[in-house]
Amino acid sequence: MGRIIGIDLGTTNSVVAYWNRRRPKPIMNSNNSSLTPSVVAVDQGSRYVGQDAKDRRYSGSKNIAYSVKRFIGRDYDDPESKKALDSKLISYPTRKAQNSEVEIGLGDRYYSPVEISAMILEKLKKDAEQELGEEVTHAVVTVPAYFSQRQKNATREAGKLAGLNVLRIINEPTASALAWGFEANITEPQTILVYDFGGGTFDISILLVSSGNYEVLNVDGNKLLGGDDFDNLIIGEMLDLIKQETSEDLGTNESVKNILKGRAEQAKINLSRDEQTRVVEAGIFKSRRGMPVNLDYTLTRKHFENMVEDRVQESITITNRALKQANLEIKDIDHVLLVGGTTRIPFVRQQLKEIFGDKIEIDVDPMQCVALGAAIQTTIPIEWVCSNCKTVNEGTEDICHSCQHPHTEEGEIIPVIVCDACGKSNRQGRIECWSCGAKIGAAMDLGGGENKPEGNEHIRIGDITSSYIGIEIESDQTDKDHVFSTIIPKGTPYPTHEPFYGNYYTNRSGQQRIETPVFEVEQDNVEKDKWEHIGVVINEKIPTGTPEGTPVMVEMRIDGDGILTVNTYLKRMKDDTLVSGTFIFGSKESSRENNKSTVLDELDALGFVLGICGNDPRLKKYLNPGQAEQARQIANEAKEIVEAKDEIRAKSAIERAKKLRDELPAPTLDLFWAFYSMEQPQISAVEKSEVNQTIIQMEKKVDQEDFDEANRQLRRLRELNQAMDQKIPSNLLKAGRK
Repeated sequence: MGRIIGIDLGTTNSVVAYWNRRRPKPIMNSNNSSLTPSVVAVDQGSRYVGQDAKDRRYSGSKNIAYSVKRFIGRDYDDPESKKALDSKLISYPTRKAQNSEVEIGLGDRYYSPVEISAMILEKLKKDAEQELGEEVTHAVVTVPAYFSQRQKNATREAGKLAGLNVLRIINEPTASALAWGFEANITEPQTILVYDFGGGTFDISILLVSSGNYEVLNVDGNKLLGGDDFDNLIIGEMLDLIKQETSEDLGTNESVKNILKGRAEQAKINLSRDEQTRVVEAGIFKSRRGMPVNLDYTLTRKHFENMVEDRVQESITITNRALKQANLEIKDIDHVLLVGGTTRIPFVRQQLKEIFGDKIEIDVDPMQCVALGAAIQTTIPIEWVCSNCKTVNEGTEDICHSCQHPHTEEGEIIPVIVCDACGKSNRQGRIECWSCGAKIGAAMDLGGGENKPEGNEHIRIGDITSSYIGIEIESDQTDKDHVFSTIIPKGTPYPTHEPFYGNYYTNRSGQQRIETPVFEVEQDNVEKDKWEHIGVVINEKIPTGTPEGTPVMVEMRIDGDGILTVNTYLKRMKDDTLVSGTFIFGSKESSRENNKSTVLDELDALGFVLGICGNDPRLKKYLNPGQAEQARQIANEAKEIVEAKDEIRAKSAIERAKKLRDELPAPTLDLFWAFYSMEQPQISAVEKSEVNQTIIQMEKKVDQEDFDEANRQLRRLRELNQAMDQKIPSNLLKAGRK
């Protein structure tokens, strides 16, 4: 058995809590504080996490990572990632990883945001074990309400790396409402607005709370708006002051920016109690002449408020938008909860006070309430999926109600909470202690009376999706190749008791493979660069000879943990049976590792291209002998890796394959695509003849060393390749008939 804890994994600080004596309790870390800075440092081969890592900022250390939550589950080229990377906020080196996500340099290697988050979670786990005196094996972890599927899945993966089985991902505003409602003794339905302004994200959630039920009505937010942005403004002013006085531009000096980051954060905190603060840093750096330069910077509260006014106003605009989307007015809100460190700033509280008046709850601890809510969630029964028959069971059931298979497998560690009455350990989700019969966990004594059920019931949470979830399909619009087709609308309550369906059709006759890329978008009808990729469902079981326009149904469902399951079904023409492909995004067992098919497919395609280039006499004549041999070796290795389904080797093989592909001399790849396209049935004999004539003319001019004319023919070949590519159907589905 192992203990279970609740964790608020924050951008700036993290908090851990557990259930103790019928209430949630924060856990103190090794520095005797409930707040653990979400900071990791590497210094002379040693790793530091939390306050020890944060303290190294002031020594000018370069190897310090902070605010990594802004990058978890995001691509390097994501516009929001680029916005953060290009700002003065980040002082550590970053690069684009092989999987297109962000990697962060610490010491002599690069780490993913998942790995750095795992280091923070591991520190929290150890602090909890120190206080509890027992092994901690399971956790409920909170995330911003506006986190995408990929970000939630990446958070789960970080927990797994830290040695934690993440039983539940819960939205931060919902957790804070849970903590408040647990203490509030609510007797009538109340509408709650949670204003969650943290270090790196801003969330608004509106909930209806009644009789132990927490129903989320609407969510809104900004994934890149937080207290870090306030720090960034102060850092910018300090850098400008240094440049003005010394002509030195230190915007790329990692050591100086780390020092200024710490000073800016402290200055912001000081201004919550003082009218002005002063930052004095002797010898912050040496000038080009080798002379030490000092920083002496004074910031008044009034000037600070002017600096951050636009950001605060943006949060209020989002708040008003959330109310409007929920068809509510300010008068309909009963209580406002202020969550996150940024809500401690007097200017923020003042602005909200002018809007909501006395509805603001001043007794809520903005730094601890999220973790406390997560600790309450650790006691609430969590539904589980039977490993034998895949049936979803209530968290109070010990065996599957469908096939009688036990909840836990032999040897599996069971998460437990301790009975306050007798001290015995009970499996997570039990309502009554197996030993003494006492109520355990967050059971609500709802009593009788109008609109209230009799007896004790557990708290129930109904969350909603913060984005539209759908698939990419072929477009029937002349100005677009592909479009996003919504299947699960934004604001859909989950768990979804019934699946959502989309009806589509195969794209061409004889199509034997269906690719269904799954995306989510914050707003409908947005450009493709704002689609957030979740994964892809690949169905290769399509019968030979399937005609164009064969109906395909895409089914989606989300369970209470936010796990998205996607199925594609194609009906056979002869025996009326279904051919299906299934993909589960963010499952507890495999997390983001589910996406193996995408990685192996990419390697398979690269191996195919390089194999042709290294063996076809028409192509390999443009390669030197070493390149041709390397192309053949990588192609053979790719085939072996794909057959073995070895994703770990696939990642490094993809990197080498891409490097060689990019080094191939022109016109190798242009010829490959020309020969490949001409083999497709959609290309006419006239088009093939024009392509062949262009190739003959290009190669003739190369032999004559007339490179200007050869390049002109190469450009023409590329135009023809592009035209042929548009005629070849993809493996995507297309929209249903009107």
